[in-house]
Amino acid sequence: MTLSVHNGGAPIAADALPFVFEPLAREPSDAASHCIGLGLLIARTVLSAHSDDIDVTSSSAAATTGAVRLPKGLA
Repeated sequence: MTLSVHNGGAPIAADALPFVFEPLAREPSDAASHCIGLGLLIARTVLSAHSDDIDVTSSSAAATTGAVRLPKGLA
């Protein structure tokens, strides 16, 4: 089963996308944000502990989508 979350806001820059799961990762344009850049890292860590995974895709045409793949037994 795949659970997807879509954000219609500004896309993540292509050169920043490979680093979205790094601790404290934020785009320079988000400097004024109150986010600390740990949410996706925590999500991936928890999911990995349960043999699940998360991916993030982003483009100006499709915006940003996070997809979590869960084992079939949980569906």
